[in-house]
Amino acid sequence: MAILDLNNTDKLFFQGVEFDKLYYGGVELWKKQVNFTPLPLPNNKTPDYMSGTTANWTIQGVTPNKNYHISVSNVKNGIMRVSQTRLGNTDLGVSGVNGGVAAIIKTVSNPEGVVYVTMSEVYTGTPTLTISEI
Repeated sequence: MAILDLNNTDKLFFQGVEFDKLYYGGVELWKKQVNFTPLPLPNNKTPDYMSGTTANWTIQGVTPNKNYHISVSNVKNGIMRVSQTRLGNTDLGVSGVNGGVAAIIKTVSNPEGVVYVTMSEVYTGTPTLTISEI
């Protein structure tokens, strides 16, 4: 019987198709390592872009499986959505505005370390995003 050594294996191909995981009999034998580099968290970051009255931010380098305080300030009303997918259909959390700030505390689990934040109903001023680890 041949022994398959998968230590230090970065990529796994079979018949021209790359795989992320390898199982045998329901047991995970190998999983592709995620390339992740933590980056400085944003402090008073203006939106990456505006889509109508919605401010949008894409934050990369957020260390997975840690708790974060995520807030948008300089807003009068609206709803802040924090998501781990670009489409925003898997919200980590939703927060309304209270005293000019929308804030939420959440655990980010996306292994790529990417978080998407949107703030709706931004009619005046420039909202700013701050993320801090707690």
